[in-house]
Amino acid sequence: MKTFKLLVKAKQREESVTKVKNAENTLLVKTKERPIKGNANRAVIAAVARHLEIPLGSVVLKSGMRSKLKVAVVDID
Repeated sequence: MKTFKLLVKAKQREESVTKVKNAENTLLVKTKERPIKGNANRAVIAAVARHLEIPLGSVVLKSGMRSKLKVAVVDID
């Protein structure tokens, strides 16, 4: 099992995932969900999993639950 950290910058209003230029292991995730009761965090996890084509349970937010800048830990089999 391979594990790596991923820096995630979250934004609201539209749905997309893009790699940040000149930044290794950094994704810009845009979601339509509002940051109420963890909805936006769940949407960010789902978007990262879809983008990397891995199961939803393989992505865990380790920090940044109340911030736009998050650290996700990704497990790849």
